[in-house]
Amino acid sequence: MRLKYIWLEYLPQLVTLPPWVQSSTNTLHTLIIRGCINFEVFPKWLSSLICLNRLRICDCPKLMSLPNDFHCLTALESLVIVNCPKLCRKCVVGVGEYWPRISHIKKVIIDRPEHFRSAVAMAND
Repeated sequence: MRLKYIWLEYLPQLVTLPPWVQSSTNTLHTLIIRGCINFEVFPKWLSSLICLNRLRICDCPKLMSLPNDFHCLTALESLVIVNCPKLCRKCVVGVGEYWPRISHIKKVIIDRPEHFRSAVAMAND
Protein backbone atom coordinates (compact mmCIF):
# COMPACT_ATOMS: atom_id res chain seq x y z
CA MET A 1 0.00 0.00 0.00
CA ARG A 2 1.04 3.57 -0.56
CA LEU A 3 -1.06 5.33 2.05
CA LYS A 4 -0.12 8.87 3.02
CA TYR A 5 -2.80 9.51 5.63
CA ILE A 6 -4.42 7.16 8.15
CA TRP A 7 -7.14 8.19 10.57
CA LEU A 8 -8.25 5.57 13.11
CA GLU A 9 -11.23 6.85 15.07
CA TYR A 10 -13.62 5.38 17.64
CA LEU A 11 -12.42 1.80 17.34
CA PRO A 12 -12.92 0.31 20.82
CA GLN A 13 -11.44 -3.01 19.68
CA LEU A 14 -8.14 -1.40 18.64
CA VAL A 15 -5.35 -2.26 21.13
CA THR A 16 -2.37 -1.56 18.87
CA LEU A 17 -1.82 -0.45 15.29
CA PRO A 18 -2.99 -2.99 12.72
CA PRO A 19 -0.14 -4.79 10.89
CA TRP A 20 -1.24 -3.42 7.51
CA VAL A 21 -0.12 0.07 8.59
CA GLN A 22 3.48 -1.15 8.39
CA SER A 23 3.06 -1.69 4.66
CA SER A 24 3.07 2.12 4.28
CA THR A 25 6.53 2.51 5.77
CA ASN A 26 7.84 4.66 2.91
CA THR A 27 4.71 6.73 2.24
CA LEU A 28 2.78 7.44 5.47
CA HIS A 29 2.99 11.13 6.42
CA THR A 30 0.10 11.52 8.87
CA LEU A 31 -1.30 9.16 11.50
CA ILE A 32 -4.25 10.11 13.69
CA ILE A 33 -5.56 7.86 16.44
CA ARG A 34 -8.65 9.23 18.17
CA GLY A 35 -11.20 7.84 20.59
CA CYS A 36 -9.68 4.36 20.67
CA ILE A 37 -10.39 3.75 24.34
CA ASN A 38 -8.57 0.40 24.48
CA PHE A 39 -5.49 1.43 22.52
CA GLU A 40 -2.62 0.40 24.81
CA VAL A 41 0.65 0.13 22.94
CA PHE A 42 2.48 1.09 19.79
CA PRO A 43 4.09 -1.80 17.90
CA LYS A 44 7.88 -2.09 17.89
CA TRP A 45 7.91 -1.34 14.15
CA LEU A 46 6.52 2.20 14.64
CA SER A 47 9.98 3.70 14.12
CA SER A 48 10.10 2.13 10.65
CA LEU A 49 7.57 4.74 9.47
CA ILE A 50 10.40 6.87 8.11
CA CYS A 51 8.17 9.43 6.35
CA LEU A 52 5.82 10.06 9.28
CA ASN A 53 5.78 13.78 9.98
CA ARG A 54 2.48 14.23 11.88
CA LEU A 55 1.23 12.07 14.74
CA ARG A 56 -1.89 12.94 16.68
CA ILE A 57 -3.17 10.80 19.57
CA CYS A 58 -6.43 11.83 21.26
CA ASP A 59 -8.73 10.22 23.79
CA CYS A 60 -6.73 7.00 24.28
CA PRO A 61 -6.76 6.69 28.10
CA LYS A 62 -5.01 3.30 28.23
CA LEU A 63 -1.97 4.38 26.21
CA MET A 64 0.89 4.62 28.71
CA SER A 65 4.10 4.67 26.70
CA LEU A 66 6.04 5.53 23.58
CA PRO A 67 8.51 3.05 22.09
CA ASN A 68 12.14 3.34 23.26
CA ASP A 69 13.24 4.13 19.72
CA PHE A 70 10.61 6.85 19.17
CA HIS A 71 13.46 9.34 18.73
CA CYS A 72 14.29 7.48 15.47
CA LEU A 73 11.23 9.07 13.84
CA THR A 74 13.43 11.87 12.52
CA ALA A 75 10.89 13.11 9.95
CA LEU A 76 8.31 13.70 12.70
CA GLU A 77 7.63 17.44 12.90
CA SER A 78 4.34 17.52 14.81
CA LEU A 79 3.24 15.48 17.82
CA VAL A 80 -0.08 16.13 19.52
CA ILE A 81 -1.21 14.11 22.53
CA VAL A 82 -4.59 15.06 24.01
CA ASN A 83 -6.62 13.41 26.75
CA CYS A 84 -4.25 10.47 27.27
CA PRO A 85 -3.55 11.14 30.96
CA LYS A 86 -0.98 8.42 31.62
CA LEU A 87 1.06 9.25 28.54
CA CYS A 88 0.74 13.02 28.99
CA ARG A 89 2.32 12.77 32.44
CA LYS A 90 5.41 11.19 30.88
CA CYS A 91 5.67 13.73 28.03
CA VAL A 92 5.69 16.99 29.98
CA VAL A 93 7.87 19.39 28.01
CA GLY A 94 11.36 19.63 29.45
CA VAL A 95 10.79 17.46 32.52
CA GLY A 96 8.81 14.36 31.54
CA GLU A 97 10.31 10.88 31.47
CA TYR A 98 9.75 10.71 27.69
CA TRP A 99 10.91 14.24 26.89
CA PRO A 100 14.27 12.95 25.55
CA ARG A 101 12.34 10.77 23.08
CA ILE A 102 10.29 13.68 21.72
CA SER A 103 12.53 16.74 22.16
CA HIS A 104 13.68 16.60 18.51
CA ILE A 105 10.14 17.30 17.27
CA LYS A 106 9.50 20.90 16.13
CA LYS A 107 5.89 21.13 17.31
CA VAL A 108 4.89 19.27 20.47
CA ILE A 109 1.47 19.79 22.03
CA ILE A 110 0.70 17.84 25.18
CA ASP A 111 -2.67 18.37 26.86
CA ARG A 112 -1.83 17.41 30.40
CA PRO A 113 -3.85 17.33 33.60
CA GLU A 114 -4.17 20.71 35.31
CA HIS A 115 -1.80 19.91 38.18
CA PHE A 116 0.99 19.17 35.71
CA ARG A 117 0.50 22.56 34.08
CA SER A 118 1.31 24.30 37.35
CA ALA A 119 4.39 22.08 37.86
CA VAL A 120 5.67 22.97 34.39
CA ALA A 121 5.01 26.67 34.97
CA MET A 122 7.07 26.50 38.18
CA ALA A 123 9.87 24.63 36.37
CA ASN A 124 9.98 27.32 33.66
CA ASP A 125 10.27 30.22 36.14
